[in-house]
Amino acid sequence: MNILHLGSGSLKIPPEGYGGIEKYVFESARCLAARGNKVVIFDIRPDKADAKSERIEGVEIVRIHRMSTNRSSSLWLANIYSVLNLLVFSLRARSYIKRNRFEIIHIHRTLVGLILVLVLPSQRQKMIYTLHSPVWVMEKGSFKDRMSRKLDIFVIRHIKRVLVQSAQIKAILEMERVKSAKIGLLPCGVDTEAFNPAHRSNLIRSKYGIGERLLVLFVGRIVPYKGVEYLVRAANLVVNKAGFRECAFLLAGPIAEHGLDALEHAGYPGRVKGLIKEYKLEDFVFLTGSLPQDELQTAFASADIFVLPSLAESSPAVVLQALASGCGVIASNISGIREQVIDGVNGVLVKAADEAELAKQILEFLQSPGRRFAMGANGIALVKEQFSWEVLCGRLEGIYRESV
Repeated sequence: MNILHLGSGSLKIPPEGYGGIEKYVFESARCLAARGNKVVIFDIRPDKADAKSERIEGVEIVRIHRMSTNRSSSLWLANIYSVLNLLVFSLRARSYIKRNRFEIIHIHRTLVGLILVLVLPSQRQKMIYTLHSPVWVMEKGSFKDRMSRKLDIFVIRHIKRVLVQSAQIKAILEMERVKSAKIGLLPCGVDTEAFNPAHRSNLIRSKYGIGERLLVLFVGRIVPYKGVEYLVRAANLVVNKAGFRECAFLLAGPIAEHGLDALEHAGYPGRVKGLIKEYKLEDFVFLTGSLPQDELQTAFASADIFVLPSLAESSPAVVLQALASGCGVIASNISGIREQVIDGVNGVLVKAADEAELAKQILEFLQSPGRRFAMGANGIALVKEQFSWEVLCGRLEGIYRESV
């Protein structure tokens, strides 16, 4: 099959370190190409020095230049540029699609899908849209989140298929009167070669002065729905209240660096830093910012516990990366995560937004190495069986063939 994946229009593919959608696009494209399909990714060229076209692991990547602002620009100006970039990206994608023939056009971003549905009505029956955003499972979404859901529904009603990453989102779409036959369920996957215990080293421990302390890792954006403040409060209960000081908490991820996150959640990183200072946790909790891919792999493999205290998720890749790396996982008992973590088998599920319960489970894990190791081994086995990209791409190819 001739398959086109449209990038997010925000981060370059393949991403260096952070980039959930971008990882999904590249890994699925790479595996589809390995199965004998012709796969093209239409993506951005952030730097004019970047090649306009290149081939990586059997995938052709076509790039268009993306306008950029310097970091001193105002958040409003940066976000105006972000929207303009997505508009230009979508219109350039339209031109590229009209010049080429594809059997499948796979979209991964709401605004890109909206524009292409409007400007390419003749291609709608080739379009497949993956819902990556957790806005569909947020109890109290912002105005932007509610608008995003309405736009998603408009796009879904005008294309061939929609792919969701959790059973709960599928049920919600059915309540929105989207036909069940139009919805495919396909979770996120993980590259088990990139994320595995073999990458363990002292690099991260040395860089942040962790030494021989037990390492509790969080990976994700420093934004409210990731529940970062509850993890810092739980760290206070573990370190200062329970007196367990042979541990360190590493919070790795971008601090609202791009897109609308930077505008909507501009004050949140300061709030998190304020809690760290208030609880006198400067020697125990470390904010790293974005980590390059090699350091991210090392961080997962070197962690003793991985924690994801999110309030909403679709199918978080970081949980799968932690499981593949052999970490004991503690995560919120919410949609998406429940389909990755079997409570008491490969990790523990806790009530979201409850720092006391979170702290209790972290403390129990810290004090129970045998339990951590057993759950880590179970996590590796589960990921290889159900969540490797090789397994999931077979299912994705089947969905494509049903849609042609």
